[in-house]
Amino acid sequence: MIALKSAEGINLADTEPPAVTGIKVDGKEVPAAEIGRMFLPDPPESIEIAAEDALNGIDPQGSFVQAGEVDGVCGAAGRHAAG
Repeated sequence: MIALKSAEGINLADTEPPAVTGIKVDGKEVPAAEIGRMFLPDPPESIEIAAEDALNGIDPQGSFVQAGEVDGVCGAAGRHAAG
């Protein structure tokens, strides 16, 4: 689960969700359509998800990430956000 916090000055008329613009698993690009069909014998070292919103900025420091039992804020130790 990923919850994205909008940056200051949110455009409340924006009804479209942010778009995922890229996914990398252990540094390798993965098409979004294939992410659910991947076979990973071991948990990956890293998963990077890039997202953008056409009308509202995304505040990576206020964005929440949860994977299984592990959760935290983007940019915290082990969780990095790229603008």
